[in-house]
Amino acid sequence: MCFVSLWFAVEADGPVVRADRRILGWVLDHRSAALTAAMRGVTVLGDVRVIVLVGAVAVAWLVASHRRDLAVVLVVSSTGTWLLVNAVKRLVERPRPPQAVRLVAAGGWSFPSGHAGQAAAMYLAVGLLGWLVLRSRSARWTALVTAVLLAGAVGISRVYLGVHWSSDVVAGWSLGSAWFLVLLGVAGYTSRARRAAANL
Repeated sequence: MCFVSLWFAVEADGPVVRADRRILGWVLDHRSAALTAAMRGVTVLGDVRVIVLVGAVAVAWLVASHRRDLAVVLVVSSTGTWLLVNAVKRLVERPRPPQAVRLVAAGGWSFPSGHAGQAAAMYLAVGLLGWLVLRSRSARWTALVTAVLLAGAVGISRVYLGVHWSSDVVAGWSLGSAWFLVLLGVAGYTSRARRAAANL
């Protein structure tokens, strides 16, 4: 619902678009050399090559934990998010912030943020799957909190670096997390149905 609302909101010069401009203006006024260096490092965590690497490690861990069903969910979550993000970009065709404010190179359309979407689909997925697989309470919370912080930081870095509007990032987070949760729900339903069938 949040994603769909933003989709329509960015089509016109309404409150969301004006808020995007105000937020970007505030960011430009608070940039610093140290923060820029940090954000350049953080944003790499949303790069597709890093996402693939993290995904490969996570899938190997899930398979070793005898949760191949969750490994499949993770792969489909990340791949599906990439496809959805690129499809929506072509439908909306929203321009990125002006070239003059960008601190890193970025091509293509702006809405939704691919980095934010992939970070949500991968890091939040790993955190939630860790919650399901790990036995230690502290390890569960560590995995979940770390995942939220990573996904959040990647999205914020895109606005700070001037390559996305804030609503692009929120839309990316919404799309990536919603797609994963749908897949997780389907996997859970399928698993319960199989157990019920086996008990007949």
